[in-house]
Amino acid sequence: MAISDIELQSNYYKVFDENGRKIADKHTSVVGDLKGFNSEYMVFMRGDYYAIYDEKFRKITEKHKSTVGDFRSISTTINFERGGNVISFDENLKEISRRHLQK
Repeated sequence: MAISDIELQSNYYKVFDENGRKIADKHTSVVGDLKGFNSEYMVFMRGDYYAIYDEKFRKITEKHKSTVGDFRSISTTINFERGGNVISFDENLKEISRRHLQK
């Protein structure tokens, strides 16, 4: 099932498919703060760790903020900013590419 939307209700993140049906839910104390999502996975930050979850809140991977940097965006890749670079990762937080950030 594809992720269409995520809502925060009563301290629970609820994941919905394209038909508006709830796929799964998880309490904020377990996953942390939602940073972004696409149709396949979600990025959460809990403490100093970023975690990637699928639509049923199965954890794909997790990495410390110092390893990946500051969350920037998500589309087909997950983008972080670190050391003057924008670094693109896949859903397993394996680096795909990097480019120098023009400021």
